[in-house]
Amino acid sequence: MALIKLGNAKLFYVFFIVLLIVSSGPLLAFTLNNIRNEKHGFIDLIGETQSEVAVASSRNLRLFFDSVLKDAYALEERISSLGADTSNVLRTLFPEGEAGDFPFRAVSILDSDGRVVESVIPGAELAPELDSNSNYALESLPRSFPGGKAQFSGVYENRALRSIAFDILVPLGRLEAPSKVLALTMKPNELLWLLTQSPRMDHNVSVIDTRGNYLIKEMNVPRAVLPINDYELMNQIRSQPDGHLRSRSVGTILYSPGKYQSVSPTGWTILVTTPEEIVAERVESLIRANFSLLLLTFLVVAVVSAFLSRFVALPISRLVDVAKEVSMRNYAPAIVKTVPRVYEEVGKIAGAFGHMIESVQSHHDEVVKTQDALTFGLVTIVEFRDPETGFHVDRLAHYCKTLALELRKNGNYQAISDEFIYDIFRAAPLHDIGKVAIPDSILLKPGPLTKNEFDVMKTHTTLGAQAIEALARKLPNVTFLKMAKDIALSHHEWWNGGGYPLGLRGDDIALPARMLALSDFYDALSFPRVYRTEALTHDEVMKLIEGRRATQFDPLIVEAFLLIHEDFQRIRREFADAPSNSLAREGRVIRL
Repeated sequence: MALIKLGNAKLFYVFFIVLLIVSSGPLLAFTLNNIRNEKHGFIDLIGETQSEVAVASSRNLRLFFDSVLKDAYALEERISSLGADTSNVLRTLFPEGEAGDFPFRAVSILDSDGRVVESVIPGAELAPELDSNSNYALESLPRSFPGGKAQFSGVYENRALRSIAFDILVPLGRLEAPSKVLALTMKPNELLWLLTQSPRMDHNVSVIDTRGNYLIKEMNVPRAVLPINDYELMNQIRSQPDGHLRSRSVGTILYSPGKYQSVSPTGWTILVTTPEEIVAERVESLIRANFSLLLLTFLVVAVVSAFLSRFVALPISRLVDVAKEVSMRNYAPAIVKTVPRVYEEVGKIAGAFGHMIESVQSHHDEVVKTQDALTFGLVTIVEFRDPETGFHVDRLAHYCKTLALELRKNGNYQAISDEFIYDIFRAAPLHDIGKVAIPDSILLKPGPLTKNEFDVMKTHTTLGAQAIEALARKLPNVTFLKMAKDIALSHHEWWNGGGYPLGLRGDDIALPARMLALSDFYDALSFPRVYRTEALTHDEVMKLIEGRRATQFDPLIVEAFLLIHEDFQRIRREFADAPSNSLAREGRVIRL
C-alpha cells in the first residue's frame, strides 16, 4: 500500500507540474503583451496630452495678445493724435503716472536708434532713470515694420521694473520705417495664468522668444535672461516651427519628451515637456501592477492545477489498481466497477477526433498535391514550346514570394497575407501560358518581329487569361487560379500606362501582375538570349530597374526590390540554368 500511495503521489506531481507549465507559458506571454500594450498606450497618452497642452496654451496666448494688440494700437492712435514729436506726450496721457485702461507696466517712446525719448511707468511716478536708459537691446529693435504692424521684442532685463520683461513695439504713425517707436513693456509673469495643464498628466510648459531665451521656463519666470543651452533643440525649433522633440528612452520605453508649437503673432514658441521622473514612475508602476497581477493569477492557477491534477490522477491511479487486480486474475464485480467510465468515453472521443484530424490532413495533402500537379502540367506544356525556359519559372516564383514578404514587412500593401504569398508562388509560373497558342513562325522566329507579328505575340496575355479563367470555372476552390489569370493578362502593363494589352496604369494593374512584371524583367536580362549572347550583370539590371521606377514599374515595388536585391541575386545563382537548358537548344527562341 505504501508503494501504491507513493506512485499516486508521483502521478499527482507529474500532472501538477505539467499543468502548471502549460498554463504559465500563455499567462506570462499575456502579461508581457499586456505590459507592451500599456507602454504603447502610455506613449500615445504622452503625445496626446503634450499636443493638448501646447494647442490650448498657444490658443490662450494668441487670444490674449490679440486683445493686448488692440490696446496697443489704441494707445498709438492717441499718441499720434497728440503728436509724437511733442515733448512730454506721455506725461499728458499719464498725468502723475495714472495707469488708465492700459495693461502695460511701462510705456516708452524710442527713437530710430532705440534710445528712450520719454518713458513712464503707469500707476507710479515718472521714472527718470528710463529717460537715460541706454541698455535697450538695439539689435532687437526692428529696422522696419512691414504693413505698419506691431512686433514683439525678445526678453531682456528691465532695470526700472527690476525684472525681465518684453516689449510690444508699435511704429508711431503705423509707418513701415518710422522715426519713433512706441515700446509697451510687459512682464512674463503676466502670462503664467494662460498656460494650461492636462487633467490626465502633469507637464512642464515653457515659453521661448525668437532669440532662444526663456520668458517662462517650466512654469517659472527666470530672474534674469536665461538662454537655451540645448543648441540641438533650438535648431530643431528654427527649422520646423511645430513638432515633437526627438525620442529618448527611459528604461524600456521610447517616447518623445516634448511638443513645441509656434505662437502667433509673437513668433515665440510654446514648449511642453513631460518630466522624465513621471515617465519612469509610470513605467515602473505599470510593470509592478502587471507582475503583481501575474503573481496573483499564478497562485490561482497553481491551486486550480493542484485540484485538476488530483481530479485526473485519482481515476488513473484507480485504473492502474484495477489493471493490477485483473493481471492477478481478480475479476470481482466490485473491482470492475471501479473502472472510470467517464474517462473511457473521453478517450473514445479523443481517439475519434484524432482519426478525424488524420483524415482531414490526408485529404488536404491530396488537394495540395493535385494543385501542384496541375501547375506542373500547365508549366510543362509551356516548356514543350519554350526551350529557353530552364529554371525561369522557378526563379520567378521565388522572386515574387521574396518581394511579397518584403512588401508585407514594410506595410506598403495591406492585402499581402499568407494566402496571397501561397497563391503568387503557384500562380507566377503560369504567366506565359498563353504562348502555347502563338504560331511557331512567330514564337520561334530568331529575328525581329514585324508590327503584325508583334500584335499577334501580344495576344498571349489575353489568350492565357482566357484559358486560366476557363480552368478556374471548373475548379472554383483553387484560389491561385484567379491570381494566375490577373498575372497572365496584365504582366506586360506599365505603371505609366504604356504597356499592353489594355494600357492600364498605376493601381489599376493587379498587384501580383506588377510584382511579376519586375521579376520577369530582372530574369529576362539576367540570362542570355539568341539576340543577346551576353547576360547583363546583377548591378546593370538593378540600374535599369531603378531607372524605370514610376514609368514601367510600381515605385513601391522598385523600392522593395532595392532593399532585397541580394536575395534576387542569390535566387539567380541558386536556380541558374544548367547547360542542357541553354537557349541555344534546337536553335529556338521564346519572346519575353
